[in-house]
Amino acid sequence: MSYTISNPAPVNIVLTNTVGQDLSFLIDSYDSYAQPGKHIVALNTDRLTPGLYYVAIKIGGNLISKKISVIN
Repeated sequence: MSYTISNPAPVNIVLTNTVGQDLSFLIDSYDSYAQPGKHIVALNTDRLTPGLYYVAIKIGGNLISKKISVIN
């Protein structure tokens, strides 16, 4: 998955299940700032059971949520 930022900003990307439980913090840079540009994050789904999940991407004060489906 990828995201692009135009200004340095803290970034937090979290994988959650359908009931909102945090399963994995993919990126947690609230103590530092990500640099502008396109960033790519690899998501390893080998340990996930098939089903729906959500990826919450928080960049600065903006939140984007994406639904992903894991199938075997």
